[in-house]
Amino acid sequence: MKKFIVAALVASALPTLAMAADFSGTYTRDAKASTPASYPVYWITRDAPAPGGFGGQTQIVLKQTPAALQITDPARAIRNIPLDGKPHVGKHETGLVDQTVTAAVQGDTIVVTTVAPYSGLPGSVLTPVKATWSLSPDGKTLTVTSVTSTPALPAETSKQVYTKQ
Repeated sequence: MKKFIVAALVASALPTLAMAADFSGTYTRDAKASTPASYPVYWITRDAPAPGGFGGQTQIVLKQTPAALQITDPARAIRNIPLDGKPHVGKHETGLVDQTVTAAVQGDTIVVTTVAPYSGLPGSVLTPVKATWSLSPDGKTLTVTSVTSTPALPAETSKQVYTKQ
């Protein structure tokens, strides 16, 4: 009887343990808690303000399904990121080069790795950016920690913090 009760308790907890956090919602960037992302060559090719401390308050909208994460950010093109853990090749936001994006849910986080040419032009060195998306336990604070590796800066970390509306 004891084994049956323990097995029933474990079985009832499994769906809860297997479910990842739901990142869906509207979030406003907390400029004071965020650090500027330094990626000057990328931002030279764009009309939009750079993220980090350079812009004002930014509001993003996330829509998550089991298959993908859609990110709507006024400073960027709408991004639809498959969460299947497989590399997907597509145009970079500059429109000049291709990038490879690999994303997957890992526990309570979403890890997105983007690899694109550093200078924004074909034939340049590749720059990997690993962004780890995480929610606070109460689901009200989204933190995106990005680690960018370039020939000039082997590992630069930036953090964007958002509050759910």
